[in-house]
Amino acid sequence: MSSKEICPTLHEKDPKFTYEKYVDSESRTNFAKFDRTSFSNEEIRFISSHFLSSRKVDKIFNENFLGLCQGVRNGAEVRIFRKKISSNIIGTDISPSILAVTNGVLMDFHDCPKLWSGRVNFLYSNSWDHSYNLEKCLFHWNSLLAADGYIYLQHTPNHYADAGYTAPELADLLVGCGFEVMEIKSISKDSIVHLPAKIVPKIIGKLLNISLPMLSPMDETFVLAARQAQVTKPDDRNKAQ
Repeated sequence: MSSKEICPTLHEKDPKFTYEKYVDSESRTNFAKFDRTSFSNEEIRFISSHFLSSRKVDKIFNENFLGLCQGVRNGAEVRIFRKKISSNIIGTDISPSILAVTNGVLMDFHDCPKLWSGRVNFLYSNSWDHSYNLEKCLFHWNSLLAADGYIYLQHTPNHYADAGYTAPELADLLVGCGFEVMEIKSISKDSIVHLPAKIVPKIIGKLLNISLPMLSPMDETFVLAARQAQVTKPDDRNKAQ
């Protein structure tokens, strides 16, 4: 097997699954796809607007703000969300290639530090389909969120092919893992992208040695926005009556 071979995601239910094989497979795929991105400017605009409109400015610029992008490969989304939302956003990845990424941390997103529990204000992932046990992963991410935290998951036909969940089914799974789904947003193309608009960003990316967002989203791209389910206390129910 090539060290840069794109491998299918290994799942825990596979009889041949071992954690070591999973890490190796993900690392090889990461190296093979390191220069690719899988999100668009339209997606970034929606997420940034949705998140910022839900919060007070002083909370975003608070030094205790913590944002995570899970499974970031080359860290392109980290760089952009740090500009759009907060400079206190970091990215995680299980592949050693993350060590070359600014503001990247080598980590299995199924097992983030307990220090982050209840502290994460913003969480984004377009790599959730690379989980070996998605239910376990989402329960863990729920435990990371602060009381006012939001999670954003990208869903495309590629995610369905890899993980087997449609966008509504992913929403149901989120609810089962303790989330309240606020919105399932269809990300549509702004307009037809003409040839110069396709070429110029690629040239800029090459010159700056950075990966840029896709010029337009894939067909049938959705973003699921969710937060921790709000538990109604007995006192709150009495007040409402």
